[in-house]
Amino acid sequence: MSAAAISQRQTAPATLNRAAQAPPPRPAQTTTTAAPPSVSSDASSLSSAAQSAPSANPYEGVAAGVTSVKVEPWSPGNNSKSTLDGILKSQGYTSEEIYGKGDDGKSLLDRVSAANNLRDPNLIHPDQNLKIPTKEKPAEQQAPQSASLSSDDIAPGETGTTTVRNEGERLSTKTTVANGEDGSVAARVESRNHANPDTNMTTEMAAGPGGKIVSASEETADGVETVTMGRNADGSALTVQDQAVGKNGSDVSITDGDDNKNLYGMVHDDKLVVVNPGTTPGSGDVTSAVDLSEKSNDGFFENAGRGIAEFFGFGSSEPQQPQVFGDAEGVTVQRGKEGETSVLAAGNNGEVRQIYSSAGDTDDTWVERAGESVDNFFRSATPDIPRSEDPNYRLTRRGYRRINN
Repeated sequence: MSAAAISQRQTAPATLNRAAQAPPPRPAQTTTTAAPPSVSSDASSLSSAAQSAPSANPYEGVAAGVTSVKVEPWSPGNNSKSTLDGILKSQGYTSEEIYGKGDDGKSLLDRVSAANNLRDPNLIHPDQNLKIPTKEKPAEQQAPQSASLSSDDIAPGETGTTTVRNEGERLSTKTTVANGEDGSVAARVESRNHANPDTNMTTEMAAGPGGKIVSASEETADGVETVTMGRNADGSALTVQDQAVGKNGSDVSITDGDDNKNLYGMVHDDKLVVVNPGTTPGSGDVTSAVDLSEKSNDGFFENAGRGIAEFFGFGSSEPQQPQVFGDAEGVTVQRGKEGETSVLAAGNNGEVRQIYSSAGDTDDTWVERAGESVDNFFRSATPDIPRSEDPNYRLTRRGYRRINN
């Protein structure tokens, strides 16, 4: 996975895009009544991944480990998960090992019945979760991945990068923080769903000279979460971005973390720009930006299909007019599994309005769908982790080659 370079090694500020450099003018407040979204006030800390403590092995001295098996309905010719006999045999036990008596006069089947409080081992029911002995000790659970970056730890003119992955769900988040030679700072957070790129989300944050950015990412039970905090030179503007990606979508909440609750900004050309203004002259602002474009997440062939459809006059949509907002305490962006996206702005008076929505792939033409199928075919042959970042590969004169362990 490659990130767009954001470092500038000349005597220039650390910038990520033009939106961060040219914030929209402060608009007059516009409000409509709607149900407020949940904007977390505790975004300064990462939520911990849920970890269940390993249970004791009730088969100590008899079996190397224990696992949980959910009983399935019985079906003809397949009882590997519908009877105790079948469940134990699927763990590699023979009939002799299952029914043979030990020195204490108990069989393995007797021990399983006792461990699961079964009155009759022949009477188990679908959806029961049973503790089943295993012949092999289960592998130790790895601690969740986590990483953090601070602009204070990066030399002027340089960048720092971290990547946190949830390999089980094929998700990752790459964070890049840049420290400009003039003291300005910037960050870029790229959340990726390698199984479904339609849910990808890229956000940016920038502050002028004297500002500071800190970002921390953590693998969660079902995804990756990243909290990025940015402040201006005197701390009068503090913005908190809480970004998460899961297999069914992604979202980010941009919250005013200072006392003023005066965020303003606009949506234009499929980009959201949010400005948190400093309250003292010369202190600077903190600017956030979110790429809302569907095209940036789609592959080459799907975008080509869209171009063909629009050329022949079908499948195109009218461009949305710029939408502005002001005096907000938070903005939330939500993206679904088909890439459908919505933006909500929560005013400091408790009123909320939707300022942007897109259908994503839900309104694609058949030409775009066909292009997406081709993209998915090629994507299935592409590794989630680039060879340059995979510790199992090393660079040789003939390219990257897998290291034989």
